[in-house]
Order: sequence, then structure tokens, then C-alpha cells
Amino acid sequence: MKLTDKQRDELMNQYFEVVAANLSVDELVEMGRTKITADLDSNDLEELSSKIRDYDPELFDKLLDEVLTEYPSSTEEREPFEPVKEVSTKRHGKDMDLL
Repeated sequence: MKLTDKQRDELMNQYFEVVAANLSVDELVEMGRTKITADLDSNDLEELSSKIRDYDPELFDKLLDEVLTEYPSSTEEREPFEPVKEVSTKRHGKDMDLL
């Protein structure tokens, strides 16, 4: 059987309508999240910024500020490095057996 492009599009649209009508709101949100994430996954930061700004010119800066505040870079999370003053070479029972 061969369908025209219009018939194929309508078949897919009707299938979507049936499937969507039987999904919960959470399932629909997850489908949207999966689609948007997949679409943006290969973008570098500049492309991601551009797409988010196209949606809402102020949104990228707001989201970036939230992300940087909630998830600081690993170098910002670390305590300052303190050098070791003395190293013991004594064997402490079974502790060395682990090596």
C-alpha cells in the first residue's frame, strides 16, 4: 500500500491524537522534556543561548544565574588546598593490605 504525503501525515496526526488522549499530564510533560532536550543536546553554549533568547530575550540570563547559583563549578565548591606537612610510612595493620 502506498500513501500520499498528506495521507501519511494525517495517519500520523490521528495516531498522535489517540496516544495523547490517553496520556497523563506528567507523561505529556516528560515527552516534551525528552523532545526539547534531544533537540538542544548537540548545541554549544552559544547556540543554546541563542535558542533560549529567541524564545524569551531575558530567559537565558535568568536561567543561567539560577544554574550558576544552584550548581557552582567544581573549583568554586572546593575548600582551599592545604599541603600535607608530614607523611607516615609506618604500616598500620590491615590498612596496607588494601593496596
